Amino acid sequence: VIMPKETLKAFAITVAGVVHGFQDIEISTRSYGDSAPCNNDVACLGGGGNQGDAVGMIISGNTRICSGALINNACQNLRPFFLTADHCVEGQNPQNWVIRFNYDSPTCGGSEPTEWVTYNGTNLRARHSSSDFALVELVYPVIGQSTLAMAGWDRADANTTSGFGIHHPKGDVKKISVDFDPSVIEGYGTTGDTHLKVIWDDGTTEKGSSGSPLFDQSSRVVGQLHGGDTVVCSGNKTSWYGRFFKSWTGNNSSSTRLSDWLGGNGNPTTTNTVRTPSISGNSPICTVNKTFVLDDLVPGYGVTWTVAPTLLFATTGGASTSGTTTSAILRALNSNSSGAAVLTFTLIGGACDDTIIVSRRIWVGRPNFAIVGNFWYCPGNYGYVSMQYNGQLVSTQEQGITNLTWTFQGPLSSFNSQNTSASFIAGPGLGSGVITAIATNACGTTTVNFPFVVQACFGGGGSEKSKLVVSPNPSQGIVTVEVKDNIHVLDAMAQSRFQLFDK
Repeated sequence: VIMPKETLKAFAITVAGVVHGFQDIEISTRSYGDSAPCNNDVACLGGGGNQGDAVGMIISGNTRICSGALINNACQNLRPFFLTADHCVEGQNPQNWVIRFNYDSPTCGGSEPTEWVTYNGTNLRARHSSSDFALVELVYPVIGQSTLAMAGWDRADANTTSGFGIHHPKGDVKKISVDFDPSVIEGYGTTGDTHLKVIWDDGTTEKGSSGSPLFDQSSRVVGQLHGGDTVVCSGNKTSWYGRFFKSWTGNNSSSTRLSDWLGGNGNPTTTNTVRTPSISGNSPICTVNKTFVLDDLVPGYGVTWTVAPTLLFATTGGASTSGTTTSAILRALNSNSSGAAVLTFTLIGGACDDTIIVSRRIWVGRPNFAIVGNFWYCPGNYGYVSMQYNGQLVSTQEQGITNLTWTFQGPLSSFNSQNTSASFIAGPGLGSGVITAIATNACGTTTVNFPFVVQACFGGGGSEKSKLVVSPNPSQGIVTVEVKDNIHVLDAMAQSRFQLFDK
């Protein structure tokens, strides 16, 4: 920073946050491929299904610290509650957490995935150390995200007859561990009844697995991981999970128990897994019927749908169909209809008489855009134009554009197009020209022309020079400005007069 010396005392820097780097090898090496070899990719045992799609990894300050899972509530209203361990919250601010979902190897023993889903920020709702649970809620909703699910749970006071855990050991891709035997109710490695002990028949858990769910024989969550044996791939491979049964009542307050957040109106003993509903179907919509489907309708909800703006469509609303999906059949009003629209499914009902809104942007008709840029240039100037719709850069994916070409005519010395934008250098000649973009989607082709002018400028613009004369100079009153230009359409002696005022 460079500033006058006299302003130094007023200078200040605000630091919004600090990322710590730890020398502890157990933290610094949490990454892809770091887990023990006795762990199994979820793809090795069927991919984990809805239960696997509920599990995510907690990242804090670029460090992969823990695991956890999206958890259903009795209302089934898709509030994005995320269950993890209390000790994962110690020394942490969950508002700064990043939760990464779908971080799975695509095949058994396969490579690191190239795509996953990330949510920034959570709010702490409840926690208690006795059963080592913490419940946070994602800041942003998961509705409309087709690759996620909410895990079901069972709060009964019982052992599992068998079970499995899904987790991110050492910050690695998602793994699955299996126990074919009954669990044991005890304390965390001691006497008591706050935890379930499991001895793995296949797989194990490690640092970074903390907070991950234990699923029972009915694939419902019955606890979250507190800790396990330090010997990872040999011996009994034992892990302890804080019991959902104990966490339900916690320490008898809303900030220390699960019941206030997950119980709903009926306070059930169990809930089932649900997927997050989303809308499938492809844009653009032309003048023939096209079907869009609400996938994974939440049980117990009725559905209606609408689309807006209505002026683009021949049909603009409808009621639900029976079963687990509902459809919206859409058709453009006519061949001139073109623009962005929003399709909305409204789910009403459920155990708590809630409303869930699932929306998606869709495109109607031929491509629709304007070319935006400067109109005139001096020879040698760099120029840039872009395709925009409603003030935003055009998305070829949203408009379904399958072919896009740029052309130009006129005095440009270079021209380069990059998808929805183009750059160029004006001149060296003078005169007018036009830049053209031609875009095609399934509904037709749109051609847009953008005119431009290259003209001589003061102090340059070809072999001749324009001359600017100001007199008298210096002056504290009226001055005369003369523009002398031998090659342009300007008058040879264009004069302008203006008054200079004192401060």
